Amino acid sequence: MVRLLGAGLLLVLVPVVAQAEEPLRSAPSATAGVEKACGAGTEADEREFAAALDAFAQRRAFTQKLMAAREAEAFEQAIAHQARADKLFKAGKSKQQVVEAKPTRDFDAKWNRNTPRTPDQYVESMYYDLARHQLK
Repeated sequence: MVRLLGAGLLLVLVPVVAQAEEPLRSAPSATAGVEKACGAGTEADEREFAAALDAFAQRRAFTQKLMAAREAEAFEQAIAHQARADKLFKAGKSKQQVVEAKPTRDFDAKWNRNTPRTPDQYVESMYYDLARHQLK
């Protein structure tokens, strides 16, 4: 929201400052006639630009909500994995027994597609983490 306001402020201030400055040359620029012929800077252009900014802001808000939902889901699943592994660890199971119990089985197909670690490696790291915290 702050960036959008900043962009809006920039769009308002740049033309005002540009109008207040004196041109370096007294001769009109070579593109002045082209800009006028193309209708650059018309209200229609400004409305189109504002609509594009609004569409961008809506897409960004949707993406942020989607990312937050995915992060929340991943966090909940990580807590579930940790609780299952912790239960096995507290029951005195060895690392191999915890790995064979597959505490992540419900989520393996969805979450381990694009990761360099296998589900078993993930469970092993959880086991080591539990053992490390047990020693403290």
